[in-house]
Amino acid sequence: MTPTYKEIIKEIGAQIKARKKLLLLRTLMITWPVLLAIIVGYAVNSFYGEQFIQSIAFSFPNIIYIAVYILFAIIYMLIIGFIFEIEKRIWIDSFFDKREISGKQSWTLAKKLLWPAIIFRFNIFFKYYFLPLILLIIVLTSPVLFYAYSDFDNYLNMNYIIAYIVLFSLSIIGYFVYTYFLRIKLRFSWFVFLDMYKGGKLEIQSIYEKIDLLNVTAKSEGFKKALILTVGVDSIKAITTQLVVIMTEGIKAVSMGIPGLGNAGRALGNLTQVYGQSLIKQVTSYAEIVSIYILYRTAHQQTYGKEQEINDFMYEEVDTVPHVN
Repeated sequence: MTPTYKEIIKEIGAQIKARKKLLLLRTLMITWPVLLAIIVGYAVNSFYGEQFIQSIAFSFPNIIYIAVYILFAIIYMLIIGFIFEIEKRIWIDSFFDKREISGKQSWTLAKKLLWPAIIFRFNIFFKYYFLPLILLIIVLTSPVLFYAYSDFDNYLNMNYIIAYIVLFSLSIIGYFVYTYFLRIKLRFSWFVFLDMYKGGKLEIQSIYEKIDLLNVTAKSEGFKKALILTVGVDSIKAITTQLVVIMTEGIKAVSMGIPGLGNAGRALGNLTQVYGQSLIKQVTSYAEIVSIYILYRTAHQQTYGKEQEINDFMYEEVDTVPHVN
């Protein structure tokens, strides 16, 4: 008998709970440059004082060192964070592919897919986001251009000011509405990529065609009925809340500081706040990904007559063991 999605969600919840330590580790991997900066800052402040820090921080060559570290931290956190975004989807996909996969293996797979995923996301950006963003920037900077090629009296003309305010407001609203619906259109893109990428040149057009087919299905009455029957109204609501509760259970203390210890207490409070907020963000992200994957499987079933595409290429470089739920 095929398990219901409510049962599958419970099973995923159990797996997430089992990966709790791994999630803590991944969050630490992403945030350690910020945490290290906080520790060093409070340590130097404790020994030398705030005025000393300000005097040496903005002096040459220390300011260069700080700038280099900040640049390194930004690049590092973006790359590791992006790899983790891939890995979270691999966790879900591999579970439904019925593949036993360890944290080390999922990280290896995520790194294996890093460059193809970057190419794919850049392609999406230039296909859907680039031109609207350029148009928005032109609208936002139009007063500067207008001022440069017009006399001051025309620039202060109330009609021009009102026209610009209206244009500015409509542009901002239009851009956010556009990006909102674009997120809906592209919600299956990650999982289509994971199912279709088999090495070599990325078949971008084929991926877009499949996304379009799934979106057509997702608008149909058949999809809505299938979703209600397989997931259930209660399950839809429970997906996010249940997973967040499971993941945050037992780690609530992470975001609590220890007062009364002077600089050490403040440092620990800042550390746990930064780390805890990052952890909550990752938990919420994972819950949202599970929700989208449920929709993806339902749309895939309605479109292709099967819920799952197993991409063996993903598992070629790691030893995975098929399992049966």
